Amino acid sequence: MPRPRTRLSIELLETLVTLMDAEGDASIAQKKLGINQPSMSKRLALLQNRSDATGPPWLTRTGKRWELTVSGRELLPAVRELVHRRRLLETAIDNQSPVVGHVWLCCGEEAVRSFVRPAILEFLQTCTDTTFRV
Repeated sequence: MPRPRTRLSIELLETLVTLMDAEGDASIAQKKLGINQPSMSKRLALLQNRSDATGPPWLTRTGKRWELTVSGRELLPAVRELVHRRRLLETAIDNQSPVVGHVWLCCGEEAVRSFVRPAILEFLQTCTDTTFRV
């Protein structure tokens, strides 16, 4: 019988983000995540080795620190976004309130200076519960 495919879990994504926020220190990340050492080692192994869930490795170990591979660096922004959105959802559920609006906008520096920034500032005067990321 074939092995079941490893799934990419939100816990694995949170581990990666927490580890990078801890500057690659697994013991600090483990404490922040509230998990034991064997659980942390299992997660790190999934991120360090090629797997069905992650494809190419996302992490490599250098001395006592963990660093992102090329694949890890490419995927980290998307992983951070997913973890952030999950936290927003959990907060909204816990507080029984709607998710605060967030708008992400990509444009050139000249556009920001000339017309985007004034338009955002005007918009925020009427929609105070929205945040922008430019």
